[in-house]
Amino acid sequence: MRVCGFVYSPRREANSELAVKEIMKQLPDDWEKVMVRLNDLDIKPCQACYHCVPRGSHCAISDDLDVIIRNVKHSDRIIIAFPTYIFTAPGPVKMIMDRFLSITSDYPDWPHPYPSCVVVTPYGMAEWEGMVKEDAIAFANKLHLNVLAVQPMLATLPADSVRGDNLETLHRLAKLLEKGKKSDQPSSDFLECPACTSTALKVRPDGTIKCAVCAATGTLRRMGKGFTFEQGEGDSAGYFTERALDNHTQYLSDKKILFRNTKDIIKEIQSAYKEPEYWWKDDGEGHHHE
Repeated sequence: MRVCGFVYSPRREANSELAVKEIMKQLPDDWEKVMVRLNDLDIKPCQACYHCVPRGSHCAISDDLDVIIRNVKHSDRIIIAFPTYIFTAPGPVKMIMDRFLSITSDYPDWPHPYPSCVVVTPYGMAEWEGMVKEDAIAFANKLHLNVLAVQPMLATLPADSVRGDNLETLHRLAKLLEKGKKSDQPSSDFLECPACTSTALKVRPDGTIKCAVCAATGTLRRMGKGFTFEQGEGDSAGYFTERALDNHTQYLSDKKILFRNTKDIIKEIQSAYKEPEYWWKDDGEGHHHE
């Protein structure tokens, strides 16, 4: 068995890194264990060129994205950890995730079953985890991983992630990872999407629900003293199914063809907006000038 830990954090030996190492320590000694510091990789922003469309095409950017992909493909288990910055994942993590568009249709090339994964997202102030869980869910699923658990974790000072209750939480995540099975217990006190476990749910006045992350749909139903997210036969299972990935790829392929066929019309529309120029220019004193 091979387990790979991906860590993004500007701080060395801080909460994200220590959390991954603690989980690693709990896994069997005969497992191969490697870690990748995402900060050290040269990964450039997505250019929205759609060179990676349709299936069988590849990203036109030559950088270290393949380091992530190779390690995922050659691992049985994955651990991901990154901190929470202003209620969400750090900007570079989102930038990396944008590049996963290039592997949307590559799932047949992934190990099957998909590598199992746990994610830890430390945050600094109680109740201020924001949307970091949702970012983590999207990041892991777009890497074609079998997500066992996503765990926001209150850890303000460096090393808080490996103390007290947090240490017990990391040991629980290690057990899930070793077994390769999801917990049958909810990971949050809030109502969760049954498809991806996100708690960011859009509820319409008629009681129908749509997950803000994976777009799974259902209905809000009363159960005892509370409510549940109930899915019926006609409801969507969300973006992360293989059928949805195929649909997404086909949609982008069709749009790419449409762009080529209407490129002259698009350029004509764009040309009407070339002038006047409103872009700010620095005159050396911080003043705008034409």
